[in-house]
Formats: sequence, C-alpha cells, structure tokens
Amino acid sequence: MTALRIFFACTVFLLWGCKGSSVFLEFYELPKGWHKNETVTFSFAAPNSSSKNNVFLYLHTDYEYAYSNLFVITELTHPDNRIQTDTLQFEMTSPDGASLGTGWMDIKEHKLWCYENISFEPEEKYTFRVRQAMRSSNDVRGIENLEGILDVGLGIEPVD
Repeated sequence: MTALRIFFACTVFLLWGCKGSSVFLEFYELPKGWHKNETVTFSFAAPNSSSKNNVFLYLHTDYEYAYSNLFVITELTHPDNRIQTDTLQFEMTSPDGASLGTGWMDIKEHKLWCYENISFEPEEKYTFRVRQAMRSSNDVRGIENLEGILDVGLGIEPVD
C-alpha cells in the first residue's frame, strides 16, 4: 500500500503542476487516518487582487473510508483576527454507495466547496483550519480516528 500512496502522490503533484487556475493549493498528509483531535492548518497570503475567489477543501480517500458523508469544522482567521467558523457536511457517496470523488483505482479525489465568491484583502495573511467532526449514530464522543482519508488540501481559485 505504501508504494501505491507514493505513486499516487507523485501523480497528483504532476497533475496539479499543470493546473493554472489556483492561486493557492497545498496538501497535508494524514498517513494514519484523521484523528478527531488533529486540526489541519494552512496559512496563505491573499491573492494580489481584490477579485472574488472560491475556496475548496480537497480530500483524497481510499477504500477504507466507510461513510457516505463527512462533517468538518472550518475556521478562517482574517488579518484583523476575526474568525469565521463553519460546520460543513459533504456527501461523499451516491445513494448506491459509489464514491462521488474522481480518480482511478481505489484512490478518489473529492473537491468540496467551502466558501463561494469570497474577497480577501490583497497580500494579507490568512489562516484556514479544518478538523473532522464525524460521529457514529447515538454517540457524542466522535470517531476517534477517521480511516481512509489520505490527505487534506486547501485550494483557492479566482472566480471566472
């Protein structure tokens, strides 16, 4: 499985090198799943223009991801230290259980909308944090370690 992950990571980076529309794209590897106390943090400088942007959460999953949805809590910290917090739910499979991600073999990429048409202050510093908030039915403790998520990414794209 390690060789497959290395192959996939190399392929992903080569393909993303060809994507010209992103103004920010960064990934954080989760080699042993996504622990409920693990917050993934991305820091970025806003684009040089005041144009509108879309913010995406990227997930790479494999066959071990056993859920039809995903709950995450996001925090976007603005330069004035204002924090925008959201709890988001994403559908990960169709009703018949097929992954909604793209890709081949067992690894799928999910590109999930976080914020639409958001303006950033040009060249200011922002921080984006995300953590998983999955729970089993009737269990408030949360899932200790969310298996099947290989990495989490943040992408920012200008609105065309």
